[in-house]
Amino acid sequence: MMQCDSRRMPWGGIVRPKRLEAIVQNCQEGVLMILRIALLAAIVLVALTAANALRHVVAWPTRRDVSAVPVVRVQRTMRRYGLLLGTIEAGALVALLIALFRIPPGSAEMWLIGLAALCVAGMMGVWAAWLRPLNITISKWLPEALPPDWSHHHARWVTFHRVRVILAIIALALLLMGLFARPAG
Repeated sequence: MMQCDSRRMPWGGIVRPKRLEAIVQNCQEGVLMILRIALLAAIVLVALTAANALRHVVAWPTRRDVSAVPVVRVQRTMRRYGLLLGTIEAGALVALLIALFRIPPGSAEMWLIGLAALCVAGMMGVWAAWLRPLNITISKWLPEALPPDWSHHHARWVTFHRVRVILAIIALALLLMGLFARPAG
């Protein structure tokens, strides 16, 4: 956390006590404002990430007897939004990290927000390690000529998105718990 109580200023000068109190108060208010903005951004972005991950799981049928043609077509359409969704997830992680480094070390809220950041990073890891390669494989399929084991790939895709939903909901819950762990002020 940024320290605001030094008598020495960055330029090396020493200030009078009354002026120092005003500088420290302004500095602390600035740090608090950055923390509030980061927490608000983190809540909104983690909630959007959780909603998107949940939408993926709810929107896709998991039965093996479903036709693959609509699944492949819709997935091709959804790939257009990949950059936007990735930016939202990265923004959520950045906002959580900013909030994490503005919170007093060792506090309960630091641990909760740190765990929320790990969950968001875990979501991004699941996407990078398993979903991205699977999406690339599926994007090469033609809706009219699908491989015989397409349902196996689809089941894996749904499973990895379920893992992301669980991580997103845990991240949002931890973030809200961290927010409510803060004393009113």
